[in-house]
Amino acid sequence: MQIRPVTPTYAVSPQIAPEDMSAIRDAGYVAVICNRPDEENPPEWQAAAMEQAARAAGIRPRMQAHPASLKKFSINGEPPEPGDIWRQPDLAKTLARIAEHGRKGFYEGETAGLIVAEMERGGGIVSHEDLKTYRSVWREPVNGTYR
Repeated sequence: MQIRPVTPTYAVSPQIAPEDMSAIRDAGYVAVICNRPDEENPPEWQAAAMEQAARAAGIRPRMQAHPASLKKFSINGEPPEPGDIWRQPDLAKTLARIAEHGRKGFYEGETAGLIVAEMERGGGIVSHEDLKTYRSVWREPVNGTYR
């Protein structure tokens, strides 16, 4: 397992396994977000198994110390279950601003202000000017096979 820090409080790691959870906990991480599609993985690597391994390692309960994350990524403090409706009103507002104002709805104005404020809170370096002057480039997607 290779943990790669992105910011002082956020890291990524490709293809963690359930048995990696204790090492993740021991490295000081308090939450795991598994975003692999279940249909691309064997049952022992699917979201339910990963969640069970995280809970067994004591990772899930410590998320209580991060109320903003808990509010965003849970339903009443618990992970969403199949069939649950998971609402993300802040994301809906962001998408509405983009729909109404196009590019400026993201890279300028309220959304940009929210991004910069979060960057400042987390010690990041993205500024209003960085967002305003950024120009996205369309690239062809990278394709490959897995396993």
